[in-house]
Amino acid sequence: MAPKLRMLIIDDDTALLHMLRELAESMGITAHTFTNFLSIEKDSHLAYDIVLTDIQMPQVTGFEVLKKLQSGAYKHYLNQPIVAMTGRRDLGPEAYIGVGFSQVLQKPFTRGELIATLKLLGIATQKQEPKEEEIKIPEQEPKLYNLDIIHSFLGKNEDAIQDVLGTFLSDTETNMKLLEETVTAKDYQQVNHVAHRMLPMFRQLKVENCVTILERMELGTPENLDQDILASSFVVLKHSVKELVAELEERLAINPDYNG
Repeated sequence: MAPKLRMLIIDDDTALLHMLRELAESMGITAHTFTNFLSIEKDSHLAYDIVLTDIQMPQVTGFEVLKKLQSGAYKHYLNQPIVAMTGRRDLGPEAYIGVGFSQVLQKPFTRGELIATLKLLGIATQKQEPKEEEIKIPEQEPKLYNLDIIHSFLGKNEDAIQDVLGTFLSDTETNMKLLEETVTAKDYQQVNHVAHRMLPMFRQLKVENCVTILERMELGTPENLDQDILASSFVVLKHSVKELVAELEERLAINPDYNG
């Protein structure tokens, strides 16, 4: 029997990290997940076969993760492949592979794309299908979001889907409060940062009207997004997010185990 694959995953998006952990478990992979690279000790006995790291993170970026691991200071890093996960659209794969990443996963990516990337690196996964729950919960077709990508990760594992959506709602509440503060303060750099952090899961859920606004905010400057347009864009976003949250909460409430 092949040894169990072990994966180190670093991403400050907790909902996406949760989904990747659930996916790994469904594939028979041990996942060590961190929201901040600084939490990883240099002399720990952490064991892994591959690293997945987000690129734009507030304290330690993915490029810095690459440099730190390859510096020789981390005893557990033994030249394992490091894969960049990025939502950026302005850099091609060569920008990452050229500095030492083994492969690039463009967010949002599917389960199939992750498996294909592992295969490119010569890493085989156990052929385990996502666990399905025996109790099937009837589901109306959602109007404001789409679960196709999440289903590609988690199959019909309703408990896992509920957990990911619950985490997304919690993160969105926090991020919207922060975004409102930064828009009011006209702090474009923080607006860029919060919008960037929000984008991956909104893309995963295919909430296109919110994605369009968040993409403008991610790259917004006083020159290309003046203060009045920034403020009015946030009002539209807030309304759209409120409707999305209501629809997601309605779905989650169907599950008696949901405590939101």
